[in-house]
Amino acid sequence: AGDTGATGAAGAQGPKGNTGAKGDTGAAGAKGATGPQGPAGVSGYNPLQIATRRWYAASQNGQTFAVGGGPAGLAFDGANIWVANFWNWTINRVRASDGADLGTFVVGANPIALAYDGANIWALNQSASTVAKVQASDGVVLDTYNVEFWPCAICFDGTYIWVASRANCNLSKLRVSNGENLGTMGLVVNPGP
Repeated sequence: AGDTGATGAAGAQGPKGNTGAKGDTGAAGAKGATGPQGPAGVSGYNPLQIATRRWYAASQNGQTFAVGGGPAGLAFDGANIWVANFWNWTINRVRASDGADLGTFVVGANPIALAYDGANIWALNQSASTVAKVQASDGVVLDTYNVEFWPCAICFDGTYIWVASRANCNLSKLRVSNGENLGTMGLVVNPGP
């Protein structure tokens, strides 16, 4: 036999073959290590939900509870219902879960409306043209601030307390920390109910 000749040129690529049958599933791998513990979640109530007043499943039971004379305004602090008693110059704290009376607190002349700021109840005293800042944990009146004549409505926006005055058609903005009036705006129409 003679010597091996030079390698010839590569031939054209053949057609693609069919996909083969799927193989059997392999055995499960070993369980991985447990990951690190995540950060703690928020405890208590979310202060951003104050304005929505939806921190609980609504009770469908119709019940009646005695409070002071001339109940005129309500506020909810996440656990208790606060009631402004217009004729008694007081507010009541009533446990929302069972209606237990948790105390009656004197706040000023003719409280008509209430607001909750996340720590305190603000009682709007119509005849005295004042607002009392009441510590929600124990009902202690922390301070009382003058507001425009004949106030009729109050609310908390998450940062400030707002008070509407019926007689002067004004809206006042109060600082929560010290009750300072940060400005009063005239309203076009009578803001009261």
